[in-house]
Amino acid sequence: MVSASVNKVPPSNPEGTLRIKDYLSWTWENTLSYNTRINNIHDISAVLGQSMQRESIEGSRITANGFPNDLVTTFNASTVATNWDSSRQAWSLASVFARIQYNYDSRYLLSASLRADGSSRFGSNNRWGYFPSVSAG
Repeated sequence: MVSASVNKVPPSNPEGTLRIKDYLSWTWENTLSYNTRINNIHDISAVLGQSMQRESIEGSRITANGFPNDLVTTFNASTVATNWDSSRQAWSLASVFARIQYNYDSRYLLSASLRADGSSRFGSNNRWGYFPSVSAG
């Protein structure tokens, strides 16, 4: 008498994950510059500008199992959702900047600038930072 053993593959438990991510990012910048020369010894130049940025990311993920078999490609054919989460991140930045330079007879230079940055990442009681600068040479 010969006995044959049969290897049985255990039934699979197909699992699927659906991930959706929406990403938006934009930047808008403008500058205006001005230069003039007076009496061939006074040079004045100025720059004024603004910049804005925004970025947002939204995502969701769901994992499910209980699909009838490994060949099913539609997510709604699952019987049990095992995990679900979503997230949202967003930030924005607005900046204004100005610089003026005065040059006398190509010998002396005076420069002053100011930049103001407002950000959603700064503390709620202090949304703006100011950054002045002055130099002479």
